[in-house]
Amino acid sequence: MALVQLTPDWESPQASMLPADTDRGYVLDVSTEIAAWANPLETASALVGHAARLREQGSCLVLVSTDNGGRAARPPWRHRTCRVSERPDPREVAMAHLDKLHDEPDRVAWLRLGDGQAPPGPCAHLITDDTAPADAAHLASLLAGTAGERRAADGGPIREPGGGRAEHVHDRPALIQRYGGHLDA
Repeated sequence: MALVQLTPDWESPQASMLPADTDRGYVLDVSTEIAAWANPLETASALVGHAARLREQGSCLVLVSTDNGGRAARPPWRHRTCRVSERPDPREVAMAHLDKLHDEPDRVAWLRLGDGQAPPGPCAHLITDDTAPADAAHLASLLAGTAGERRAADGGPIREPGGGRAEHVHDRPALIQRYGGHLDA
């Protein structure tokens, strides 16, 4: 099953805008927008309904939301939740994405911090403790050269500046411009 990260790019969230391909896994992070929804309980219910339809055809939808869920006091997914008690380490997120999601285990070393015996990886400084896990995941896609393959909430491709796949780790000026700093160890 292919896993696709959906990026909300809608004026008003509607489950009908989401893709519904078979044998696909979709991840939709609504944590930064759910509090602004006009009717969060109705919208969340529609998203859960879409997830149920996907499950019937051999696909799935993973919804990521904050614990409080905005104004939705009892969100419909309360009995289908996996609670994360603390924010994941952004460096671990990026390294796991490179290794498992993008199948680039050799590039994990680019993000490792230095220890007494080995210097830090050439991109280690691009992730700090304050980096959002989503930004760390996006950085991993840039380092893997797959940034242009993310998908919008409607299933269409999202293209990164410079045409997507062209902006990857070998395009050092683009990464420096995007993330600042230097890429030298």
